[in-house]
Amino acid sequence: MPLEYELINLLEGDCRIELTKVLSQKDFDSVLRVSTHSIVSLNAANVSQYFNYPKTIPVAFRRKKTIEAFIVGVPVEKYLDDETFPDPDIGRRNTIYSAIIAYSDTRTYNKLVADYRLYLSKFNATFESRHLRTDWAKGSEFEIVKVFDYWKIDGVPVAYCKHKFAESSKK
Repeated sequence: MPLEYELINLLEGDCRIELTKVLSQKDFDSVLRVSTHSIVSLNAANVSQYFNYPKTIPVAFRRKKTIEAFIVGVPVEKYLDDETFPDPDIGRRNTIYSAIIAYSDTRTYNKLVADYRLYLSKFNATFESRHLRTDWAKGSEFEIVKVFDYWKIDGVPVAYCKHKFAESSKK
């Protein structure tokens, strides 16, 4: 059986941040439960599309052997022909799109995002991109690249946004 995870950071108590390489049945159930806190809900049919290492970068926050939060990163080049990904750096292999972010509390989210971004630097990624409601993007660390007035969440337009989080180690 292959190793199920790669430890990214050991936190206080029984908490850790890890790259999830193989999803066990218990983890599968936890991911479905946690995804109810995400804009994009996962279901039994699509979990394997997102938790698909090494094509995706599924990073999880685990407390006492249970996944409580996760971020799934995907190289933006996967969306090359999708008009909702108007990334000016597409093709440069320096942007990871955070496809799904699911968490239940802000403290856990902050720890997870910090370690996720640090881990992405291993891939020479410099940017993180997301689709965000425009009201969430304003005042955040993300720069709005394009607003999609036809795509709304709770009546608020969605935007493709980007954030520079690290200097690439490739020069």
